Amino acid sequence: MSRYRERGDLTSGSYRTQDWDPPPPNGSGGTPGPVTVSFPTKVAGSLETILDTSTPGFSKLRAKGSVIMSPVVQTFDKRTSTPSNWSFGTHPLWGRRAISGDCCAFLASSHAASPPDWSEKLSIARDEAVVMAHSRIADVTTQGLVSVAEAKKTAAMLRSPFQRSRDLVSDMVGRRLRYLKKGMKYAEASLNAYLEVRFGFQPFLYEMAATAKAYNTARPTGTTRYVARGSRKFTSEMRDTIATSFPGTTSVQLNRDCSWEAKVAAGVLYELTEDMDAARARAYGLRLVDLPSALYELVPFSFVLDRYLRAGDWLNAIIPKPGVSVKGGWVTTTTKQTNNFTVGQVACHVNNDPPTTYRSSGGSYNEVIRYKSRSVDFGLPTLPPINTGEHSLVQLVDEIALTAQVFKTFDVKNLRRWETYAPKKRWISLYRRHPTL
Repeated sequence: MSRYRERGDLTSGSYRTQDWDPPPPNGSGGTPGPVTVSFPTKVAGSLETILDTSTPGFSKLRAKGSVIMSPVVQTFDKRTSTPSNWSFGTHPLWGRRAISGDCCAFLASSHAASPPDWSEKLSIARDEAVVMAHSRIADVTTQGLVSVAEAKKTAAMLRSPFQRSRDLVSDMVGRRLRYLKKGMKYAEASLNAYLEVRFGFQPFLYEMAATAKAYNTARPTGTTRYVARGSRKFTSEMRDTIATSFPGTTSVQLNRDCSWEAKVAAGVLYELTEDMDAARARAYGLRLVDLPSALYELVPFSFVLDRYLRAGDWLNAIIPKPGVSVKGGWVTTTTKQTNNFTVGQVACHVNNDPPTTYRSSGGSYNEVIRYKSRSVDFGLPTLPPINTGEHSLVQLVDEIALTAQVFKTFDVKNLRRWETYAPKKRWISLYRRHPTL
């Protein structure tokens, strides 16, 4: 049974214009009376609404261990108006004018910024968040199968650290080389050393730490409930100044500072049942179900594919995990819009002799609008979703450097020995597992 509730209220805005006659001898200096203008735009207060489903006997069902999930739609709208107090004059022939009230809110109602169209992006992010959540169900602590497969390459890296860089430097000793060629060799040696530290030794230390964590955390769970989560987030902002006008003035400068935020979060509630041996096999990544993911990790350039598609996560998500019973899942989409308006300079030009331009300023309007929707009972996408995450400049440089090194290694005119290539191949696979390095 659906039910709707709301809390709070929003009030409309208004502003007042007050004119004074010119002072004697050109006028009486009196006040004809203020003019108050009301407008329908809501400018102050807060309003929260919720639309959900009521489940009869919810407390009793929950006490029995039943999993109850229902869709929910929530909205939150908060608006704040700081009154303006503009004063123009006194002019000997024109008099004086004062304008006060929700002037900035009145201007903001007709100059609201258009939010970005994220409909397609949110649809993709929904699949991406679902895949991320499912891939983390009963996830491994360290990928032991990959470590075993790369044990020989790791040993070669540890046995001869910075071998290629040392060979390049030794090749330049005692030789007369042009400055350009010498500089290129120094650059290549530095690049090799950088890659070996960043994608060789540093990930190796991370693997050692993960292995120690697996040893300390592997415990039999019996039957325990867990929640696996995944999320994507987008942001956008805009700042500008608009030249507009307000009744009773000549021109107004309206400053806009707007931001938008969207987040898609997925969650999966599951039960995990395992004894000590199963807990250790899962923590160390030595289960049979871990084999497809391990093989994917060992594929060269798999990190390039994962930069555009969630292929690795999707592969891990679609494989059933032993001892796991999924109880339900949900996807929550939250959008938030924040608009801040301030009035800069306000001008009122008087053509009476002498022509004069009076200036004033002041007033602001702020609004925060949030929409939250939760849906339940979703399924995994049939294909890997697009990776909508933003990639840093450092990661892009790392990928280019790694790709260049691999292509240079496979140069048939100057094929190097396998031991030289082994650490570089390890850099690629380790980069796949540590993309945030």
